[in-house]
Amino acid sequence: MNILITAALSARSHQIQRLLDTDQHQVLLADSGDIPNFMLRAGKILRIPAGDSPVFAHELLKLCMDLQISLVIPVRSKELLPLAKARTLFDEYGIELMVPAIEETENMSVNSSSAAMELRYADQQLQHPDRGVLIKEPDGKYALITAD
Repeated sequence: MNILITAALSARSHQIQRLLDTDQHQVLLADSGDIPNFMLRAGKILRIPAGDSPVFAHELLKLCMDLQISLVIPVRSKELLPLAKARTLFDEYGIELMVPAIEETENMSVNSSSAAMELRYADQQLQHPDRGVLIKEPDGKYALITAD
């Protein structure tokens, strides 16, 4: 399975990569920030538009289809809502986005804490939120984990 994690220049994306980097997965990293040219040329990091760009979801879908990505883990807060809105489209192409449904995403808090993360996949038949990179807060509610 090919997995794409955004916010490649953040420590949070590398934490997630370490959780998933096995012989069964090829983990790719992407970012919209200022990526050093040597990293781009080496293919270590892919360039994507910023999450608040109007073409973000479309360009990310195109990249996923070109590279046969089957799972996308967005790590920047600006990427969460646009991808929640596009989740059905990605699902139609067999690409799972690790974001909850739009109504859940709009109501969840965002947490950049270094606490333990929980990865929730759509195929786990979980209750709300049904998928995402999450942290369980002391009050029992879930928050979305981001790098910013």
